[in-house]
Amino acid sequence: MSLLDGILVDFASSNQCGLAPGFQSLYSILQATKTKMGSRTLRANLMEPLIDVNSIHYRQDAVENLIDDEKLMFQIQTILLHFTDVERIILACIQENPSRTVSAAEKRITMINQLRRILDILPTLQQALEQSTSDLLKNLCSILNDQRFQVILDILNSQLTIEQTVSSNGFLATKIRRIFSIRSGFDERLDSLRADVIVVIDDVELLEKEFSERFNMPVRYNLTNARGFSLEIIGEFKGILPANVISVAKRQKSTFITTLQLAHLSDRFELLYNDICLLTDQIILILLAKIRPHFGCMYRLIEAISIIDMIQSFAEVSKARDYVRPMFGLNTKVIKGRHPVIDLFGQQKPIANDIELCKEMNIILVTGPNMSGKSTYLRQIALLQILAQIGCFVPAEQARFRIVNEIFSKIRQHDNLFTGQSTFSSEINHIAFILNCMTPNSMIILDEICSSTSTNEGLALATSITETLCRSQAFVIIATHLQQLTSVGYIYRNLANYHFNVIYNDKIGSDTDSDSINRLRRFHPQTILNQLKEQNTIIYSYTLRPGICKDLHYGIALASQIEDLQTVVELAKCVAKYYIRKKEVLYYFLFL
Repeated sequence: MSLLDGILVDFASSNQCGLAPGFQSLYSILQATKTKMGSRTLRANLMEPLIDVNSIHYRQDAVENLIDDEKLMFQIQTILLHFTDVERIILACIQENPSRTVSAAEKRITMINQLRRILDILPTLQQALEQSTSDLLKNLCSILNDQRFQVILDILNSQLTIEQTVSSNGFLATKIRRIFSIRSGFDERLDSLRADVIVVIDDVELLEKEFSERFNMPVRYNLTNARGFSLEIIGEFKGILPANVISVAKRQKSTFITTLQLAHLSDRFELLYNDICLLTDQIILILLAKIRPHFGCMYRLIEAISIIDMIQSFAEVSKARDYVRPMFGLNTKVIKGRHPVIDLFGQQKPIANDIELCKEMNIILVTGPNMSGKSTYLRQIALLQILAQIGCFVPAEQARFRIVNEIFSKIRQHDNLFTGQSTFSSEINHIAFILNCMTPNSMIILDEICSSTSTNEGLALATSITETLCRSQAFVIIATHLQQLTSVGYIYRNLANYHFNVIYNDKIGSDTDSDSINRLRRFHPQTILNQLKEQNTIIYSYTLRPGICKDLHYGIALASQIEDLQTVVELAKCVAKYYIRKKEVLYYFLFL
């Protein structure tokens, strides 16, 4: 996908909105992929969502197909579990001058066997995808129909062992599989070395039987990288060990012993194993040279498996969490949208809020107290937009989005010790970048703009920035504590004021706004409201309402909940009343 095919999400915005991999990020809630290729594709799509509506619809159709057909989704998920990291396999296979060490040989032997198993299971995946009604999944199925896959598989099967006799996954079993990777009869020297390995294993098994009969207890042999061959006496052993035991180790109820003969057999096995790996590697390098001309199809296979894995991940997440399929148009309207991360990780069910942006009302200015949900709402808008444009369903009752070409955000800013920039300097540089790069199809998220400098200068700059954005066609959502900034809505009719309201303990009484109390009772029992009369408590409704937040001193109200600050809070209330009388008479006149 080229830059012309996807949204521009700058690095700062991806971190601030929670796109990057990490706990409680958008990536973490969508991470239901079964392969590493699918995980990488998911991460890439979150950083660069689609802008082509038809491509998004193809993905949505595929997601909907898998949601409706649970059997097909389960089949695909089960098959994908057999796919290892194909990209890593290809990288190992295309090296022209590879290392010839035993370690490198082991990796190539493992890779070539993984490649054969992947090609062997492709027809099963193809049969599953043929049941799909989605055009995207059918197109991906046609990629798997490339005849070059069968050509590569035939070449591999001509020299590799098809049936592996060892099915366990232990350290010894892995080595045995590498030893017998090449068919018997293909190389006489290799067959001779493998015969010697069988003799060594037989000798170890004889020792196992001998010690089991001597101790009259179950004994089994093990091979580890540190100890080599050892015998494990299963259960509490209280007998006397023979004199030829040179090493003893206890782990839980088992006793591990090594004899001089076992040590010699370990050395012999290691020498034979190294020779076999190097000889097998020579055969595999010749084999890779034969299949390399047909390897072009493998790159298309990576693309197909990655997208299939990402689509099934979208389907699994959307079905499990009751997401809906979004539509696309000229406006954005989300009914009862939920923050996707809080929807999964939140301790309580999130409060759903609406989102509405259009050409005539493309700016939303959100006010409200600290901790009322402003920043969360801003992130929610960005995350839902990205979910929609990667082809996933979204957490809402109904959703329609305008396609955006860029997403810019300024949610939190810190000083930069390396460049010597203060918090305000970093913030204003970021805002300058946004204003210079925005287009009519941009989405801009701004939280607490110009709050890192003096109040008057911050208000002046915030007002100027807001007016500049009002003259654009970009969709803009701004959260602020600057009540005076809401007056821009009286000048520019494309700016809508919204707020998150709260109720304080001193407001619960006969003079309390009945609408506010009724709204709160929908989220909180009456007993909690009664307790507020006696407690220093704030109730947050987390519900977005039209209009301007009229609550003042909400910062002081929040600080008053800390018992150690009561003296400071009382003084702060007096100072606040003084500033209101002296400097904000006009502001109160406007909003009475």
